[in-house]
Amino acid sequence: MAGFCRLRGREFEAAIPHFKVILDERPEDLAAWEGMRQAAEGLGRPIDLAIACAELGALSVDDARGAAFWETAGLALLEHTDAHEDAEIALDRAFARDARASKAFDKLFRRVRERKEHKRLITLIDRRLEVCDDEKEIGKLFWERARTLQALGDHDGALAALENVT
Repeated sequence: MAGFCRLRGREFEAAIPHFKVILDERPEDLAAWEGMRQAAEGLGRPIDLAIACAELGALSVDDARGAAFWETAGLALLEHTDAHEDAEIALDRAFARDARASKAFDKLFRRVRERKEHKRLITLIDRRLEVCDDEKEIGKLFWERARTLQALGDHDGALAALENVT
């Protein structure tokens, strides 16, 4: 309770030791990780925020909630640090937990496409297509699928994907 009282008073730095004491004894304590998340957010510490969110994402039973935490972790690292490989791992975990995690998908998709990892890109596109209900996005996904299949030399598959675009 002392840690949350400190958070309420916007004493973010002073709150951290209270949560660390709990986490030393019970590293799976959701409330303590949430306190650490709030403190890191209040202090503007993206690495600490990413760590807390990753722990919350891993501990969350609900896939959508867990994905949201992983997504926040990935975005914090990607946008505010040079730890882009760790960011990609977090984004991948977000997307694995819930393919509806649109920001995680977008950032992950762009990074994989940039590296021309065609087989992985097809896997991401296919998984996103399973949950997507936006016609505009579906068209873009099939377009990217066609482009990627063409790069892999699968001309028939690329043509079939283009038919879905039209």
